[in-house]
Amino acid sequence: MQIVALGSELDPYTLNGVYPELGTMFSQTILLYNRIAVEATAKRDISLLLSAWKLEPQWAEWYNPRIAEINEALRRGLD
Repeated sequence: MQIVALGSELDPYTLNGVYPELGTMFSQTILLYNRIAVEATAKRDISLLLSAWKLEPQWAEWYNPRIAEINEALRRGLD
C-alpha cells in the first residue's frame, strides 16, 4: 500500500519539529494501523485486522482537534 511506503519515509523527529508529537502519533497510530491492515489483508487474518482498527480512532482523537494548528504549522514550514 502506498501510504505505508510513503509514511515509512517520513522522519518522526522532523514531524515532531513541525508540530509537537505529530511524528510520534503518526508513526504509532495511523502508519502502524495501515501496516497491520496490509499484513492482515494479505494473511486474511480478521483478528489482526480488528487489532489494527483500534488504532485509527486513537489517531482521529488526537489529530482532529489539532487539524487547523497542524495545517498552519505545515504551511509555516513550507514558507
